Amino acid sequence: MTPAFSHNNIKEMVPTFIRVASTLKDLIEDKVNKGESRIIISPYLSKATLDIIGLVGFNYEFNSLTSKNELAEAYDTIWNFNSTPLAITITLLSTVIPFIRQIPISTNIRFNNAIKVVERISMKLYEERRQEVKDNKLVGKDLLSLLIMINQDLPIEDKMTDEELKFQIMTFLAAGHETTSVAISWALYLLAQHPDEQNLLREELVKAFPD
Repeated sequence: MTPAFSHNNIKEMVPTFIRVASTLKDLIEDKVNKGESRIIISPYLSKATLDIIGLVGFNYEFNSLTSKNELAEAYDTIWNFNSTPLAITITLLSTVIPFIRQIPISTNIRFNNAIKVVERISMKLYEERRQEVKDNKLVGKDLLSLLIMINQDLPIEDKMTDEELKFQIMTFLAAGHETTSVAISWALYLLAQHPDEQNLLREELVKAFPD
């Protein structure tokens, strides 16, 4: 996977980062202009990072910041699963009694349906790229396209199987989406606690990206 994250490849992703960040900024500004004095930023960051990983990871427009998206809703269900005493109990017991997640109660049904949505969309993205490989039409610069092209040129003993490539999509979505949004949330919180550093960072960003 490392070649897909080379300096040049990451550099080509920057315009996408800026584009989605600008959409996020516009949404927040709109809420401020409407008089909202307190904005819960975490859901917006989660949607923004999902949109980014969709574009740079799979050349796919999720548009979760600007419209309802089933993948965003599925991840919201998964990440917030342990928000009730019953869900916490199920999670703890599932480590020793795995089949407990299959009991057809509403909590399990919502969670399992969300998992199925993530798996279905992940498989769809993979199958689309795999077909492009078969048709010699794979020209994208997204991470999945790069990974498939790089994998083709590896020695047979180093190649990833189709199943491993499918799971890489799940990894991209999870690691590039929710964990990143949580990290950004904490970074923004710390910047809010240190306004001098916040102003310094803003000045440096304006110099680096004057437009």
